[in-house]
Amino acid sequence: MPAPETSAVTNASVSTTTTVPASTTTTGVDTGDVVGFDLVEVSLGGESLTLAHADEPSLRSRGLMQVVELGDLDGMLFSWGGNTVTSRFTMRNTLIPLRVVFFDADGEFVSLADMVPCETDECPAYGAAGPYAYAVEFPFARDVSPDEILQIDASG
Repeated sequence: MPAPETSAVTNASVSTTTTVPASTTTTGVDTGDVVGFDLVEVSLGGESLTLAHADEPSLRSRGLMQVVELGDLDGMLFSWGGNTVTSRFTMRNTLIPLRVVFFDADGEFVSLADMVPCETDECPAYGAAGPYAYAVEFPFARDVSPDEILQIDASG
């Protein structure tokens, strides 16, 4: 999950073909220990995924803290309303290893980082290779290729 939101956010105008709809709640989906988040459907490399959606500061700060079981969820989507950010992620109070994949406003791959749980107050921060508009946290070993495009279902 991102560190508290103290990083600069660029409000520059961004031309984008990928938009995040208001998150939709999908009934009948086992969300494991992930509670209080709406769900969003995305496509990554042609594969359909169901993600918890962290689209507000309090949700982004909490992320997957204290979560052991994702249920049927494929991970969590972090979004900043079309803004480009450089926030870094930490694993404080996060119990499972995660891979975070960063995407730009068009859904193109920026970079990824493998993150390990941190049990101390001084946790490492994991950032992207450049500014990004979306980040997706997956269970640790999830393969993501740099040529995969993140597409968010705008029908929600």
